[in-house]
Amino acid sequence: MSKHVLPFVGFAAAISLAASLAVAGPASWQYLNSFGAPDLAPGIPGSSAATNRIIIDSRGIIYITTGTNDSNPKCVWRATAPTTDFSTPTYTLVTSDLSTELANGWQGLAVDADDNLFVSGDNLGSPIKSQVRKFDKDSNPITSFGTSGVVINTTQRLSGCALMSDGRVVVLQILGARMLVLNSATGATDTQVDWTVGGYTRDITIKKDAATGNDVLYVNRNGILQRVTGGSTTNPANYQTTEPWCLGASPAPTDCSFDVKNGCFFFTKDNSVITGNNRGGNVYVVDAATGNALQVLTGIYSAGDVAAFTSGENDYLYVLTGTQYVQVYSKSAVSAAGDWSMYH
Repeated sequence: MSKHVLPFVGFAAAISLAASLAVAGPASWQYLNSFGAPDLAPGIPGSSAATNRIIIDSRGIIYITTGTNDSNPKCVWRATAPTTDFSTPTYTLVTSDLSTELANGWQGLAVDADDNLFVSGDNLGSPIKSQVRKFDKDSNPITSFGTSGVVINTTQRLSGCALMSDGRVVVLQILGARMLVLNSATGATDTQVDWTVGGYTRDITIKKDAATGNDVLYVNRNGILQRVTGGSTTNPANYQTTEPWCLGASPAPTDCSFDVKNGCFFFTKDNSVITGNNRGGNVYVVDAATGNALQVLTGIYSAGDVAAFTSGENDYLYVLTGTQYVQVYSKSAVSAAGDWSMYH
C-alpha cells in the first residue's frame, strides 16, 4: 500500500474495492488510493487546501494548479497521472505567476484535442487584470495566442474555462454576469454573452455536439451544478436557460474564493457530469441527460475539482481535496463509441 493512502481506508477495504472494479457503469466508482499533491510553489512544500484545479489530457498527463490566499506564487504543475503506483509523482512546473499579478490564482483549466492546455486566472481586480494562457502539449507557450501566449483582460474577472465543439474557448466571468467566447487560435474575444446564471460561477464543463453545435453547458455555481441551454456554437447569446442539475441529492450551497474550489467535469464516455462540493465533502455523479444523481461519493474532506480518463481496462477519477493528497477512484471501463473523452 502507498504511504499516501488516507488513514480511514484500511488494507482490507482497499483490496475489496480493487476487486470490485469489474463492475461497470457510470455509478460504480470505488475508492482506489491517493497520492501526494504538488508543492504550493517551487521550494515551498504543499499545504492543506493548496490545490485548486485539475485536468487530464489524452495522454494521461495530469495538470494541477496550486495557490492560497497569501503572497506565494500561483502555479500550474504537470505529471503523469498515477494509475498503479500511487507514490507522489514527479511534478514539472508549467507556469508560475506572482501573487501581485494573479492574487486569486488560476481558476480554470482545459485541454483540446491536440492536448494544448488553456489556463484562466483572476487577480481580484483593482485594477482588473485577468489572464488566459495557452500552452502546447510540451508546456511551451503558444505565442500566436494573445501576446506571447497570454491574453490580458482588463474588464472581466475570469474563472473557469472549457472548450466548445467548434474549438473556441468559453471563459466564465466569476460573478456570473457573463461568459466570453474566445478564438482558440488568436485569443481574440469573438463574443461576450450576458446572462443571469449568477455568482459565484467557479467552473464550467461542456457536453459537445459537433454535428449540430447545440452544446450543453454545465456550471458549478456556489457548489451547485446547473445546466445552461438554449444556445449553440453559432448563437451563444441564447444560452439563457438555467436549471439545477443534481436532482435527488442535496449538495450544500458553498463557495471558496481561494484554496479548494468547487468544480465540474463532463465524462463523455458515461454521459455523466461529475461535480465536487467543498462544504458537503461529497462528489456527485450526475446523469447529463436527466440531471438525476446517480452516485454520491461521500466522506471526502473538502471535495473540490475533479477529472476523469480511461487507461487500459479502467476508468480513473481524480478528486482534489482539502488535504495534501489527491484521491483516486476507479471502475471498469465501459465500451462505448468514442472510447474516451475528458475535454473540460
